[in-house]
Amino acid sequence: MTDGSAPIPRDPRNPRPGETAPPVPEAIEARLQEILSRHPVTLAEEAGILEEAHRLLHDALA
Repeated sequence: MTDGSAPIPRDPRNPRPGETAPPVPEAIEARLQEILSRHPVTLAEEAGILEEAHRLLHDALA
């Protein structure tokens, strides 16, 4: 039995060398607001904005 203080594999509190800690929710929210505050002129621009927002959220949840 462990006391909860020992790191476990892929423990987010102790990233592997070369890995970065995941971004904090506030940073993700700020970046998402920045992306979604753009005003597209064409449907292609809107699709690009939504794709960028989707990628940001996908990466944050991975």
